Amino acid sequence: MLDQIIAWAALLFSGIALIVALRVQRRQPELIAKQIAEIDRGSRDRHAAQVVATLESKDSWTGYGRTHSIRITNNGPAEAAEIMLRFLDSNSPVPQDESQRKLPIRVLHAGGSVELITAISHDHAPPFNVALAWRDGLGSQSYETTLA
Repeated sequence: MLDQIIAWAALLFSGIALIVALRVQRRQPELIAKQIAEIDRGSRDRHAAQVVATLESKDSWTGYGRTHSIRITNNGPAEAAEIMLRFLDSNSPVPQDESQRKLPIRVLHAGGSVELITAISHDHAPPFNVALAWRDGLGSQSYETTLA
């Protein structure tokens, strides 16, 4: 009698295990596709630079007035190359010699930044509409933003 109970219990547990295995097997292609997509996304993100421009203002070293600059920073995990900053409204506060000397930025490593000195005046006052363009491991990237 006890042998039959144990046999029926074993049969019940093996039946449950079979049902669970079939359900997992049915979902396996979906789970594999999700894993591959996540790996691809991670791989793509490792090759992407995230270039941003910010307008900075700080007290002048003389103690009178403020100095202004535009900082271009790569916040992404990959290096960016041939970074170009273009002022969309032809209202560039960056002196021409500064622009010619520093732009385009040949290579900007992850976490790196470059400072462009600016001449803010009534003729060249924020906000500035700019376009940033660069190349990274994913190809050519660009976006427009407003520096204020």
